Amino acid sequence: MYCNLGSGQFENICMSIIILPVMMVVLKRMQGAANDDDSSVTELHWYKVIESWLDNQGIDVKDIDFDSEGENSALAIAQIIFENPIKKAFEELKKINS
Repeated sequence: MYCNLGSGQFENICMSIIILPVMMVVLKRMQGAANDDDSSVTELHWYKVIESWLDNQGIDVKDIDFDSEGENSALAIAQIIFENPIKKAFEELKKINS
């Protein structure tokens, strides 16, 4: 179902309700691994790719805040990673309703 909806007119809506929350969980897992110096996670390819992207943005995974809504919040970081999917989802909804 996601394959069908995620590649059509509902792409950003699906991104916002499925992928964005998953990325927040991934960031939480990354932070836990970084804080615990868990090399079984920090040495994984996906971890290194996301960490590199965060580093290029000047974001340290240890500084991501899961308890607030500020610029370092997990939601804000996930929004940056996926280039504002919530805003894009609302734009999609507006087009659908027009």
